[in-house]
Amino acid sequence: MLNLNNIGRKGLLRIAKELKIKGFSTMKKDELMEAISDAIDANEELVVVVEELVAQIEAETPVKVKNTATPSLGIKELTFNGKTQSITAWAAEVGLQRPALYDRINRHGWSVEEALTIPAGGRRKSAKTETEPEVENVTEDAE
Repeated sequence: MLNLNNIGRKGLLRIAKELKIKGFSTMKKDELMEAISDAIDANEELVVVVEELVAQIEAETPVKVKNTATPSLGIKELTFNGKTQSITAWAAEVGLQRPALYDRINRHGWSVEEALTIPAGGRRKSAKTETEPEVENVTEDAE
């Protein structure tokens, strides 16, 4: 029996087109597999044709290899006040979104203490604008 489970929808469409299956372009993957199987059952000579197509499709399909040599970037756990937790757990505890907490540390260079204690939306103004005194407009009376 021919196994079509490892063939993607594009490959199955190609086989269905070659077998001249009607309405194949709108079929889902499971429908395509069934239609191809039905065509083979109706004509045993098609087995050879389908086997050749499957071999071609498998040869053309790139193998996906996970690169395990690349280290993951950034941190996964934080320790603050003697307590170590994942970024997700800390974010939930302090009321931040996980990406926001991650970015505070990894993209913006905040310390762990700052990242965990400054509330959402904090530290947006530059230090210069926070410490500058307000200047009043003073006009001198011309005499």
